[in-house]
Parts: sequence; C-alpha cells; structure tokens
Amino acid sequence: MNVTVVLFEGFETLDVFGPVEMLGASGQFRMRFFSRDGGIVKSYQGVPVQTEPLAGADAPEVLLVPGGMGVYDMLEDDAFIARLADLAGRARYVLSVCNGAFLYAKAGVLDGRRATTYKARMDKAEELFPQVKWEHTARWTIEDNLYVSSGVSAGTDMALAFIADACGRECAERTARYAEYVWNPNPGNDPFACASPTKVSALRSGGQSGADRGAMDAALACGIPAVGWCPAGGWAEDYPDPPGVLALYPDLMETPSREVIQRTEWNIRDSTCCIVFCTPVAGVSPGTEAGYAFSDAYNTPVFDFALGDPQTYDEQLKRAFDWLSEFDGAIVLGIGGPRESEYPGMYDIAFDVVKRLLEMLADQ
Repeated sequence: MNVTVVLFEGFETLDVFGPVEMLGASGQFRMRFFSRDGGIVKSYQGVPVQTEPLAGADAPEVLLVPGGMGVYDMLEDDAFIARLADLAGRARYVLSVCNGAFLYAKAGVLDGRRATTYKARMDKAEELFPQVKWEHTARWTIEDNLYVSSGVSAGTDMALAFIADACGRECAERTARYAEYVWNPNPGNDPFACASPTKVSALRSGGQSGADRGAMDAALACGIPAVGWCPAGGWAEDYPDPPGVLALYPDLMETPSREVIQRTEWNIRDSTCCIVFCTPVAGVSPGTEAGYAFSDAYNTPVFDFALGDPQTYDEQLKRAFDWLSEFDGAIVLGIGGPRESEYPGMYDIAFDVVKRLLEMLADQ
C-alpha cells in the first residue's frame, strides 16, 4: 500500500519517523515524501529529507500529515491547503499526527468529525476550528477512514492501530515486537490528557435501554458529555427503526454494522476504563463475555459493579471512586451492563449509581 507523506519546513521529526518506522517495518507499506515545492525540507530539529513536489502526487492510498512548528506557516498557504483537501478527498485512508490536524481542519477534512491534537494546543484548536468535535482525552481518534493522533509519540501508537485495522492485529503486534516498542493499543488511554475538574471528561456508552441509558442521562445531568457508538440506524431494542436511539442522543456515532457487538468493541476501545454492571446469575452472557475479551485486547481496565443487593452499593461506590481516582488526568468512562428487558429497574440503578459517582469525583 502506498503512503504519501506530506512534509514542510519545521515538521516535528518523531511525528513522521515514528509512524514511518512502524509502517515500513510491517512490510505492507511503501513511503514517498512530498512537500509544496519538492527538494530538501528540514524538520524543526534540523533533519533534512529529500521530497518530491506535491503537485506531482497521485491519489494516495494512505495520506499522512505530521505536525510541528511549521504548521502555522502552512495554514496561511491557500494553495497548499487546497491541494491537501484534494488529496485527502481521494485518499483511502487519512492520517495526521499532533497539530498536523490543524491543516486537515483548515482544509475542511475534519468538519463535523471527531479528532484530537497536541494537548497543549487543544484550546487553540477549539478557537480556530469550532466545527470539529475535538476530544481532549483521546490519544488518537478513528472515524471512518480518518485516524488523528495527539502529540508526537502518540502517532506511533496510532500507526500501529492503523496497521492492525488495515493488515490485522497480528501484523501490528509483530511490528511492535520487531521495534522493541511497547504499544498502547487503547486510543482512550492517554497519560498526557488534560485535567478535568470533574475527572470524567466524557461518559461513553451505546444508548441501549437499561444501563447504557441510565448512565448517559446521569452524565448529562452532571453536565458531562454523553458520547459513544451505536449500531447503524441507531438500533436499540425499544427503538428498532431509524433514527432509533439517535433521536434521544444525537451525539452518538453509528458503526457500519447493525450488529451490537461492533458498537460494544468500539466503545471499549475508545474508553480509558469501564464500569460494568453485573447481574447476580451464574456465568456471563455472550455479550458480556465478548466485552471482557475486548477489554483485554485494548488494555481497557474494567470495574465490576455487582447488582442484586442494594445494601452493598454504597461500599461498591466507594471502591469505584477509589479505583477511578488512581487514573492520572481526565478519563473517558465507559459503561456497560444489562438492558432493561434483561434486568428490570436497570435504568434507575445505573442513573443513581453513576450520578452519585460523578458527584463524588467532582468534589475531589
């Protein structure tokens, strides 16, 4: 697969060569380097790279744009931005690292879409490009064909996640081992995330009846964004027809599939950690079992909140509070649990537990 890497004077060295190392080591990608006029372009650290003129770039399979101090000059270059928009519109996959997201935002590529950027430039990103759905705590975001990472080293983790999606997880893990690199495969787990006065910057769930909806309404009642993935068409057991649950929670994003399992995986993938409400029955449901497998795959820690005996809820709340307090910085909290039809009263329990928990965290 061909990768078009777009450079400019003052690009950040690791923004480029972290992802390029992983893409090249995988054996599945071929890199070509371009700049506005071609010739030698130097990174902010003075590393020279020979490039081709951007005007000669073919429609790319993969388009990669780094960040760096030179981004701010390129934002004023209308011809460059127009060419970047054209290439992004024809690319199969579109990737950016650090404040390289500013260039895509200026080109309109990120309009109405989820993205992140260098944490120290997040306020500037929101000021300049309010049409983008900026995520403060993500290490990287994925939406459709768009992969956008936060600062510098995060691009390497994102590149491995892209390799896993494009070529298979085994290929990504083999590449990381070759590079002797400890891969963080969880896009919601960023140790450099901006601090939040309420600790939880967003609550992530799928909008299904019961635990999902109770938790999301609790977050909204506390002024915390309720986000997440839902099946295509917004399917829920009590909202089976489009727009489905999207009528209740318009900020939810649809997965390509109507299968619930995909939204379960993607919500776990994009959470820093998860609380799962567990029913007092022997064994676990296939969906819950799959959820635990996804949490292992994405290194997403899980706290099990046992249902059944309300007298234990206060103690479990304290343990959940202590557990969440151990995470550095702000977090995206995922919520899972039974639907209302599987555990009557689940909505009310989830609403009460999550609201009390968020209020406890806000009072830290």
